[in-house]
Amino acid sequence: LTLAERYPLFCDPFPQECVWEGDDFMFVTSSSDVMTASDMIGVINTEINERIIPIQEPPGQDVWLVGSLWGDCDEYVWTKRAILRGMGLPTNAMIPIIVVATNESGDREGHMVLGIGIHDVATGEKKILILDNLTNEIVEFSDMAYEMVMLLPKMHRSIEE
Repeated sequence: LTLAERYPLFCDPFPQECVWEGDDFMFVTSSSDVMTASDMIGVINTEINERIIPIQEPPGQDVWLVGSLWGDCDEYVWTKRAILRGMGLPTNAMIPIIVVATNESGDREGHMVLGIGIHDVATGEKKILILDNLTNEIVEFSDMAYEMVMLLPKMHRSIEE
């Protein structure tokens, strides 16, 4: 199964993770509060990257889990999304993105990252921040080192707006 084909199978046991609030992708407002949305996202990204033990699941046996202590890129994405949802970020501001990454051997392989829409009220800038299990650094969508393949079904209308 491809990453996109696994999505419906994931939604059966974890329907709360497949809920989409509203019709369009939204941007969470980040202001000069004590801890901005951007800061919170960075803390969660690093915490989950350090908590989950990375493993490579055998081909054809990849299972998507939420809250797992081990896993590959999808466990990181779904766990980060569930924690941020629990902290109040709306689901339609967080979009799992399937990308193509080049591994250490130079081979291209499927990978998943989490995109989060942020609207910085101080600058008026809207951007999509990328959370990735391969780095604690948060980058903007436009600076992502991967080739985007697709946004998961039913999780978006457009992130270009």
